[in-house]
Amino acid sequence: MQHNGRIVLSMILGALLATGTSHASSEAPVRIGFLEFPPFSYLDAQQQPQGSMLAFAKRLAEQAGLSVELTPYPPARLYHNLATGTTELTLGATGNPAISAHVLTGKEVIGWIDLRLYFRTGQAAPQLPQDLRGKRLLLIHGFTYWAPEARQLLDDPSLQLRLSKAHGHLAAIELLQRERSDYLLAYQPPVEEALAHSGQPALQGLTLHSLPVSLLLSRHSPRADELLARLEHAYSELKASGELQQWRQRMHLRTEQQASD
Repeated sequence: MQHNGRIVLSMILGALLATGTSHASSEAPVRIGFLEFPPFSYLDAQQQPQGSMLAFAKRLAEQAGLSVELTPYPPARLYHNLATGTTELTLGATGNPAISAHVLTGKEVIGWIDLRLYFRTGQAAPQLPQDLRGKRLLLIHGFTYWAPEARQLLDDPSLQLRLSKAHGHLAAIELLQRERSDYLLAYQPPVEEALAHSGQPALQGLTLHSLPVSLLLSRHSPRADELLARLEHAYSELKASGELQQWRQRMHLRTEQQASD
């Protein structure tokens, strides 16, 4: 009888320990991965994560009763980590074919980011696609251009585009201003941020595609469904209180899609 009692006690203790481990795991910091995408997300001079989107992610997690662990990655590494669950969450554009099969997408659109074709002030706006034929087009190294409007241009052999890549947005702007390229294809926020801090003349641009930004949770995290539910509930609370609109203004995110130019 005593032997049976010890077995039962061991089973109860084992169950309690397992429950405690599961609870601790669910409360582990949310592993958030981000791209170098100023002013939304970047590393400062001390190599610390900064940016309005990261600040919002931390506030959202706080509202959900969660802590966070912020780690920067180049795009290919971030996509790989989302596909394996190493990274649990990122705030990014929905519809990216590189990760769409591996993520749960939040129901709410936080805001919109534009992919633009930039050209020098005073230069005539191009008629697309014909005015790009044979032209020099700059891309940003490490970024992906999966929007359909971008692929229609980049994958069209009849345009005979002369493609090159710049290591950073400021370098790309300088190359464009020095007429080392005819056009620059880039996402608007980092370009505007680089222009604001560079003293370079303003650029003109055409919007090719507006991308919705939402919560992207890796399906391969064991707690993906739980995290998404908690974060979306927290999002609803911030929205109801009016705080969400303040964050959108701080991030300079539009709340409606912009039509292509």
